[in-house]
Amino acid sequence: HATLHLRRHPDTPAGTPLLLHGEDLELVSIAIDGTPLAPDSWTRTAEGLRLHAPPGEFRLETTVRIRPAQNTRFEGLYQSG
Repeated sequence: HATLHLRRHPDTPAGTPLLLHGEDLELVSIAIDGTPLAPDSWTRTAEGLRLHAPPGEFRLETTVRIRPAQNTRFEGLYQSG
């Protein structure tokens, strides 16, 4: 489980999507300020997760499942030996 406190840069227009990088993660849950996000407010991409129109300041809570033993690229978390 991860909690991020985020604030949009003042020069970034409202409604600009936010891309969170992360590969080979299974998203279990996602919420903004404690409210689960509707499926149409985000998209999973090859690079990670895109929030379509996040608020200017918010608390993002995500829970993901990782599988270090299946990571054969030796990037991020992986099991060795």
